[in-house]
Amino acid sequence: MTKTPKTIAILGTGGHGWEVFSDLINRNEHILNFFGLTVDYGGSGGIWYRLQEIDNFALTRNLFGEAKPVLPWGDFNKIIMHFTTRRFGSLVGKGLDFRSNDFSDHLQNFHLLADHLALEKSITDGFEEFFRFSFNFYLDHKNKLGYKTSKKFCFGYPWQDFVFWNLGKMDDVNIFYKSHRIFPENMNIYFTAIEREVLVGESKKQKYEGEHMVDSANEPILPKSLKIFNTYKKSIKADEKFIERLKRSDKIILPTGSITNWLPLINIPEVLEILKEYDQKKSLIWLVNLKKADNEMDLIDYQNFLKEKELNPTLIIPKKYEEYSGQEDYHDFTNLNTDGTIIPALEICNQKEYTPLSISEVLQMIL
Repeated sequence: MTKTPKTIAILGTGGHGWEVFSDLINRNEHILNFFGLTVDYGGSGGIWYRLQEIDNFALTRNLFGEAKPVLPWGDFNKIIMHFTTRRFGSLVGKGLDFRSNDFSDHLQNFHLLADHLALEKSITDGFEEFFRFSFNFYLDHKNKLGYKTSKKFCFGYPWQDFVFWNLGKMDDVNIFYKSHRIFPENMNIYFTAIEREVLVGESKKQKYEGEHMVDSANEPILPKSLKIFNTYKKSIKADEKFIERLKRSDKIILPTGSITNWLPLINIPEVLEILKEYDQKKSLIWLVNLKKADNEMDLIDYQNFLKEKELNPTLIIPKKYEEYSGQEDYHDFTNLNTDGTIIPALEICNQKEYTPLSISEVLQMIL
């Protein structure tokens, strides 16, 4: 019997954690909406953002007559590169990896991408003019960026912002990549806001400001301290469009990857209220990492924090950590009852015999 398609929100995914959903996307039975926080300005995208901030957003004001929002495309760029590579090969996918201080390298990669996408001449000419101006602006002002740029961290992801600025909204960005047969029809990417936000967190010893500082901390960050502020250091309300899309979901998943990708959203009251509703309907699922980073606490600490927030999501937990294989699929899952006792994955999925299962396969059975 064919299942009724569900709309699934992947809340705060990162550039690597999303891969556990690739099998689920390929099955084409459900609609998956990936949401990314607008806090990651520590790498190449961060340099691109700081380049915009110079002289009151002079770059975009000169190009468009107004300041334009700059989004942290790093994680989503990896997703777009994945599907571009899958369709056209790695050489073409590389055209989306705008990280070089060589102008000719950028244009060569871009034109290879443009040829395969069969982009209209007005788009290629527009981007080339935009990129030439931006690159010269970068060369003139890179000494103001606050730290030395390397070949790895240099010139951000201007192609993605160019597409976003020209189309005007994320819905149209998704349509653009679907119309060029890059994205599957059952997948969308969105941001939780359309302006820069700042992630802050505290350990028992000190405060950290900025996603890159929180991520690189070598001591556990207290979950209640992970919050998002605007650039004026004022607490924020959740973006209305993000809230609307979240409410239209059938299931909400807290994904694998860094807890900083989703935990700060729980500290936003409007988001927490929605999660409580889904939790009561048993429609809130948490895919848990077994391996923890230096800035993370033990699983029980996060469980207790969620319980304090009146959340008790369904936990999907790998019994043992598998070394990264390129797919990030864990095997042999367990679940926890509210009293902390373990339910074998076989029982969750109503299987009589043991078979190694990927996260996608487990989700497919419980959705």
